[in-house]
Amino acid sequence: MLEQEWVAKGSNQSRSGLRSNLPQTVRAPILNQPMDLINGTRDDIYAFTHALMYVRDFGLDPAPLPRRRPVVLAEAEAVLARCLDEQDYDLCGEILLSWPLTGKSWSCAAAFAFRVLAHVEDRANFLPTASTRISEIQALEGSERTRYLLATAYHTAFVMGLVCAASLRKGSAPPATISTANAKRGTTKQVLQILDADGHCPHWRDEFRQLADSEADALAGFLINIALGRRVVSRDFEGLRRILELAYDLTLANRPAASQTAELLTPVATYAEIAGDPQSRIGPAPSTRRLHHRYTVAA
Repeated sequence: MLEQEWVAKGSNQSRSGLRSNLPQTVRAPILNQPMDLINGTRDDIYAFTHALMYVRDFGLDPAPLPRRRPVVLAEAEAVLARCLDEQDYDLCGEILLSWPLTGKSWSCAAAFAFRVLAHVEDRANFLPTASTRISEIQALEGSERTRYLLATAYHTAFVMGLVCAASLRKGSAPPATISTANAKRGTTKQVLQILDADGHCPHWRDEFRQLADSEADALAGFLINIALGRRVVSRDFEGLRRILELAYDLTLANRPAASQTAELLTPVATYAEIAGDPQSRIGPAPSTRRLHHRYTVAA
């Protein structure tokens, strides 16, 4: 519905019956309500990015957001962490549009993610998707190679073009350096110890190694989001609890992913307590309830 209204608006057909008397944001539930950052699907993230594009009219004639901009962007940063760690560059690009489309300066995490996408594109000459196979590209030549690239990676190229175009507007370009104004010295090393234990090394780690220590510390909260996402996928509830404890100790818990994770752990701990399972992988329920309170208040 939002897409149809946006097309009608662009073709001077806004009175053709496609639009109702309600503002666009009223019919964009994904923007009206908090996103499910724990169990949400890729389709949920696509719904968020597309709703933002149409409601904000790509920055041309934007409608107001139904919730506070910092809250919406905090959720965008949480799903950006997930997609960057999964090397889902198509969705990464769409999420990055959140900053120029809302008129907000790029966050440290968004600026870093843009660097990663630009670096990957420079090395491969295109942004690959999950279905792109480098071995197949190398085995093809001429028109067959071109057709394969268009079939598997056309959309990431299109999205990257949108991000760059949106960034060309005055005041919308990603910063050349990552701000260290809110960096807390030594915080990133503690989070990286958890991430490195996974043995997982996605593309963003190459770019991360190029950062100065102060820039890396500015991204500690973003790394917390990545660590939480990995533990959710593996259903490592005890690992989630440890990450939440670390986030709270480092004063990095004021983010929606931490709050939703604490909400997830509360019934799990309660069940373990009722079942009396001595092999439970999560700490006592009272401790988890305190975590829930901490992170809900912090967020």
